[in-house]
Amino acid sequence: MPDLRSRVMVLLAALTSLRWGELTALRRHDIDLETATVSVRRQHVELDTGKIVTTAPKSAAGIRTVAIPAAVLGPLREFLDLSADDKPDALLFTGGRGGSLRRSNFRREVGWYKAVAAIGMPGLHFHDLRHSGNTLAAASAASLRDLMDCMGHDSVRAAMIYQHTRPRRLARPSLTPSAALSRPSGSRSMTTGNGTLMARRPGRVILAGAFVLVGATGFEPVTPRL
Repeated sequence: MPDLRSRVMVLLAALTSLRWGELTALRRHDIDLETATVSVRRQHVELDTGKIVTTAPKSAAGIRTVAIPAAVLGPLREFLDLSADDKPDALLFTGGRGGSLRRSNFRREVGWYKAVAAIGMPGLHFHDLRHSGNTLAAASAASLRDLMDCMGHDSVRAAMIYQHTRPRRLARPSLTPSAALSRPSGSRSMTTGNGTLMARRPGRVILAGAFVLVGATGFEPVTPRL
C-alpha cells in the first residue's frame, strides 16, 4: 500500500502540477473519478515548529479544479479502493498513523534519495515533479489561461516562460500529458510502465517504474521542498 500511495502521489504531482502541500491536504471528496478531476481547495503547511496546519492555497488562483490524465486514473482508482478509510472527508494521503503526511517521513518511507539517484537524477526534489506537469501542459499547446489555471497562478509570467521554452519534441497540439506517456517522438521513444520518456531540457522527463520525474527548470521560486 505505501508503494501504491507513493506512485499515485508522484503521478499526480507530475501530471496535474499540484504542489506538495496541496497533495497532502487532498481529501477523498476532492477526487471525482467520473469527471476525472481533482479539486484543490486547501493546502498543508509545515511550520518551523514541526506543526502541520491547513490553510487556503497560496493565492486565489490556487483554488482550482484540474483534469486528471487517463494514465493516472487506473492507479488512483486502485488506491482509493484499497484505502482503509473510505469516508468522503478522509485525507487521501496519510502518514503511518493516519495523520498528516510529513515530507521527512515520505522521503524515508520511499527511499527517495536512493530512488532518484538510481535513475540518474541525484538531487531531484519532489517539487520538481510539478515542473513536468507544467512542461507537458505547455507541450499540449494549452492556452496561456489554461496553463495559469492548471498551475494555480495569478500572474502570467510563469506560464509564459513555459510556453516560450517548451521542448520542440513535445510541442504538438495533440500531445496531452497522457499521450506523452504513450507515443513515440523522433529518435527517442516515449513509453509507459517501466519505460523512459525523454525530451530536451528544460523539461527533461524520465518515467521509471512508479516515478515520473523532471529535472528542475528553475522557472518558479521553490517553496520548502523534498
